[in-house]
Amino acid sequence: MSRFCFWHGGGRPRIEFLGYLLQDNSVSPFSSKTFSGVNIGQASPDRELIFTYFVESTSAYVFGGITVDGSGATIRQSASNVGGSNVITVGMSHIHLPTGGPASVSISFDRNVKSLSIGVYCVYNREFVGSDNVDYKFASSGSSSTSAVLSGIDIQRDGFVVSIFGPRASASGLSLSGSPFGLDAIADIDSSGSQVPVGMAHAGVQDESVTGAS
Repeated sequence: MSRFCFWHGGGRPRIEFLGYLLQDNSVSPFSSKTFSGVNIGQASPDRELIFTYFVESTSAYVFGGITVDGSGATIRQSASNVGGSNVITVGMSHIHLPTGGPASVSISFDRNVKSLSIGVYCVYNREFVGSDNVDYKFASSGSSSTSAVLSGIDIQRDGFVVSIFGPRASASGLSLSGSPFGLDAIADIDSSGSQVPVGMAHAGVQDESVTGAS
């Protein structure tokens, strides 16, 4: 499970969940994938795209990056949880992209991976992203556990949070609890013949600062 907190000192941002992109391993393992005709929201001078990702592989790898119509997105953070033959990596990338409509989104790795899930968010009225206004938290649990808790999340006024989460193996009944987070989607992805659910969620722009959310 990972959550990424954003804030911005000028204006009031607006965030939209645009959908998700999936590639399972019903075909051969892959080291790159391109999605065409991806909805990236309305063109705007202050448009920023945020991608959260959940990747399943059999060994540690180097994340090559995400490009949108050939422009590279900044890799903000990633973290891996190793469980037997499964390595789950979650992370986030973002890009300022004022022009363009439906886009080609490509992701690459330095070796083959098994499956890939990407949540796509669009943010307006947020013109600058720097290391001082993005926070990252990651939590995992043991293979016998049925839940994970991510606590101590602080959200500044006019800030928001995006999140992606899921199990290391097939499961059912994936859910999310905790205020002020809302579930955007649960996508079932095929992993070696089993269905693995991946959840995407976000907390909208906050009117006041939030301290210690979980």
